[in-house]
Amino acid sequence: MNASTVNNINEELNASLGRMELDNIMVLASPHANSSKVLYMLMPVTMRLRTLQQWSSRHGCNIVAVSGFDWDNDMTPWSAPNISLSRPPFMGHAESFLHLLTNHIIPASEEALGLDCGVSRTLGGISLSGLFTLWTWLVDNHFANIGSISGSFWYDGLVDWVDRNVSHKEGRACFSLGALEGGMSGNARFANIQEETRHVVSSLGDAGIDTTLVSDPGNHFAPVGPRIEAMLNMLYPATA
Repeated sequence: MNASTVNNINEELNASLGRMELDNIMVLASPHANSSKVLYMLMPVTMRLRTLQQWSSRHGCNIVAVSGFDWDNDMTPWSAPNISLSRPPFMGHAESFLHLLTNHIIPASEEALGLDCGVSRTLGGISLSGLFTLWTWLVDNHFANIGSISGSFWYDGLVDWVDRNVSHKEGRACFSLGALEGGMSGNARFANIQEETRHVVSSLGDAGIDTTLVSDPGNHFAPVGPRIEAMLNMLYPATA
């Protein structure tokens, strides 16, 4: 798909979202012709459109990258202490952001991409947005699959909440975690993230959900690009 078409899609999308007064939220769409698959990525920083285009071409899917939201508060499902006592607590505004995502961002994105019915959506996130991704999938039916990279499953009450609320779903739930994450070398809140992640994946598997958990090189702050590429390979094996 040529650059002018891609630019026109993004101009239309941002004009539509701009009329909704979505403050600092940035949405970039990378189309893939003749594909009804859409990956929505919730990112802590704005992605380069060129990178999204390369991934779209390689994996045969449309990609919509969303950034600029309130990371600590929009991605958390309930209030909880922050990772440092010097920082304000997490406010737990995930329900409000989910409404924004499903009622405004998704319709505007899919209209700009020229998608109508039969869309297969996947939600992806990293760290706190990986937590939001899991929570969303268990409370909402807009997404067929999820991909969570280093999901913040240390979050207060999350593991118990999953155990209480998990039920069978079709689709796939893919997870990755850095091999060096957790342990006693950093913040005590993160110490058991390996066990907590395996527990979450096991709970989903026990409910008959198709789950995959892989270990990536490095720690929580390993370069994000290769980790997203690895997640895409699980969700949408490369076609080019």
